[in-house]
Amino acid sequence: MEVIFELLFEVFGEFILQLLWQALAQTGMHIFRKPRGPEDTPNPWLLGIGFTAFGAMAGGLSLLVMADALLHVHGFRVAYVLFAPIAAGALSAAVARWRHRKDGLQWNIDRFANGYLFALGFALVRFFATR
Repeated sequence: MEVIFELLFEVFGEFILQLLWQALAQTGMHIFRKPRGPEDTPNPWLLGIGFTAFGAMAGGLSLLVMADALLHVHGFRVAYVLFAPIAAGALSAAVARWRHRKDGLQWNIDRFANGYLFALGFALVRFFATR
């Protein structure tokens, strides 16, 4: 029973840490960006590179807060790197749909791909830098 709780804490703890950093990044980007209009279409490749870089920077900053990995089993860490970005991207897209229904505005930074790339950069940095 204790092993199950430890495993759940490790998996959800790492994922919640990633989601908190992603929420901070999204909030910061919403402060400086305006809603999408016909004249406002940034290059999606540059946007993707930027989200990956922001994710990597957030992953590096998270190492200052928590230098050790919460997941200690290598197989779980690999699975986390594969599946957590998909979950974070889906959550980012769900928040975008909710915001669009709430206020009618659509932000070009709220996309599955951008959330996925941010989370992938974050997860890769933590995967390679933690023990």
